[in-house]
Amino acid sequence: MDFKFYIVILILTSIISCSKEENIPIETNPYVPLGLYDRENNYFGCIEIESLDAQIEVWDNSTPDSDKINLYANGDKDILLGHFLENYYNRKIINYKFNQYGYNYLLFKAQTLGYHGYNEIRLSVNGKQVIVETNLVKNGYVQVVIPREETECINEERSLSSIMFWNNSPIPPEGCYSFEAHIEGFEKQIVDGYWTGVEPDCGAQHCATFRNLPRGTYDYIITCSNSEDVYSSGTVEVSGEPKCYKINVFHL
Repeated sequence: MDFKFYIVILILTSIISCSKEENIPIETNPYVPLGLYDRENNYFGCIEIESLDAQIEVWDNSTPDSDKINLYANGDKDILLGHFLENYYNRKIINYKFNQYGYNYLLFKAQTLGYHGYNEIRLSVNGKQVIVETNLVKNGYVQVVIPREETECINEERSLSSIMFWNNSPIPPEGCYSFEAHIEGFEKQIVDGYWTGVEPDCGAQHCATFRNLPRGTYDYIITCSNSEDVYSSGTVEVSGEPKCYKINVFHL
């Protein structure tokens, strides 16, 4: 083959490859829905990989006991359905190609809990491992980041911030039976109860908790659930450090 012709082919191949990469979307928002499939989503870490191509390995982190799980990519793409977890030597290996750069996530949903009463899953993505726990009330997910445009794992532990709205009064304001918390870009949440004598932990029952928030400024609006009237509004400056910002809606 003529050397000049070979160089031309090489350049064209490179151009086509770059063009294909440019057409692949980049997800720059790390937000994951608070719940999917009628269950709350719990965060168990972050893994960075270099390309869209991933080798995903899944096995039971303890003694196999008939745990059955589903595994989804980005919430709605089926990877495993009704899979029984085995030990490491019989682990499930899947070659999967993500369809976007930046932030992705892998979500586990338990179908059965086996004899031990919980699922403890060992997940490996391109050789990087993390342990995920699920039960019949909560899903478990891991973020998988393919860095582009300053997207990266904030920390490989639970490091993203949360904003929680809560109420400390059993007597609601006149005409307001419960509160709705709104943050732009997120689904509204309801504060449907109250806590007295103690400040609740982040994510407590009857509170509205917005999780997995990167550094930034978040404007919120509090409305009465039984009307569209704005009860209060404000702004929260999130530093990006692992912190829960708690706001008492009754005493804003």
